[in-house]
Amino acid sequence: MMSCLQSVTHRELGGLVILASLILAVATPLVAEDAENTSDFADGLSGGPDYWVVTSVPENDVLNLRSEAGTSHQVVGALANGDIVRNLGCQLLGEQRWCRVQTPGEDVVDGWVNGHYLRESAAPATGGRQLIRGTGRNPDLAIRSTGEIEVIFPEGCVALYDGAGKKITAGGSCSAKQLEQASQAVGEYRTDSKN
Repeated sequence: MMSCLQSVTHRELGGLVILASLILAVATPLVAEDAENTSDFADGLSGGPDYWVVTSVPENDVLNLRSEAGTSHQVVGALANGDIVRNLGCQLLGEQRWCRVQTPGEDVVDGWVNGHYLRESAAPATGGRQLIRGTGRNPDLAIRSTGEIEVIFPEGCVALYDGAGKKITAGGSCSAKQLEQASQAVGEYRTDSKN
């Protein structure tokens, strides 16, 4: 009695090999040819991590934070190796990827840097956050030690604002009305905390 494999003709076997190769090609994720060059640098134009860490800046130098993508634009700040910044998205300029980032803390600065000097990072250490309970319809606020303000609605909407009251991001479940309430709550908190 012949085994199943023995009963397959050479022609059928060749077709099976081709089919198996196609299935593997589709199912296998793309892998860099040189594993040593594989990195988690800012190499995408959309999505990506929430935070980047600055890396590979030459010793005794800084990474210029610019008003727009490209070296011809005004320098609005400087970053050093180890600085952690929020990812606000990247774009291709010529053959270089430039990423819009935001510094954490009270003196928030938005700007653009060359993505070559960014690597995926976790959020900066916050040391906790202070929760401020809302009343009635008002959402709860959570004040991070970085100065960022989370606005949390019981229905699940969460919006994040920087220390200056500018919206950073909001969850997809947030309605326009909730975002309006969130902005108002952040404004009221900022006004009350200054008094």
